[in-house]
Amino acid sequence: EMLEVLSNAQRPGSLQFTLNAIQLAAHSIRDRLSDDSWRIINNLPHTLEQPRQIGAAILGLDRIILGLAAFTGLSTEQMSRGSGWRFLDIGRRLERALFGCGLLRATCVSIEDSVSIIWEALLGMTDNWATYRRRYHSYLQEAPMLDLLLFDESTPRSVAYQLARLQEHLAALPRKAALPQRGAEEKHSLEALTTLRLADLDQL
Repeated sequence: EMLEVLSNAQRPGSLQFTLNAIQLAAHSIRDRLSDDSWRIINNLPHTLEQPRQIGAAILGLDRIILGLAAFTGLSTEQMSRGSGWRFLDIGRRLERALFGCGLLRATCVSIEDSVSIIWEALLGMTDNWATYRRRYHSYLQEAPMLDLLLFDESTPRSVAYQLARLQEHLAALPRKAALPQRGAEEKHSLEALTTLRLADLDQL
């Protein structure tokens, strides 16, 4: 099942299906991509190479992570900060917010013997181990974990950080002079961020 989820290009939602879709989307804007960016994206679908064992799949995943990190670095450093870049980052923020919410929904369960293992996995998946240790100097606890992963607007992988950046991008997009009020998308973004800011950590 794991190999199918990773490498079956005919299975919607699989990693290979998604990599192929990225390449297809990139073809339509080839003239707007630098040679380095195109080289990375064009190579991504060939990275897994139909692994037959989990070990080979893990090596392929490592190469994909490096490729995606390189592409993110290029887009961060080289793209002009126009509307195109904002839409790219809006998509990134939406995906990270949805991923963060889904991750917390799936892992915030009442299984006493597994709580510490779940928290460790969460910190690993969100790359927050160093931040947690530096800030809290304590063993893993529910309140600090939720504060870091959900509420902290200074943590680049928290849900609140994504919503705050999303609101900034939407406010900066061009709008009609005759419509000075917030658009529907800005209202949704503001509602989501306000709901999160007003949430009770102890209750959660």
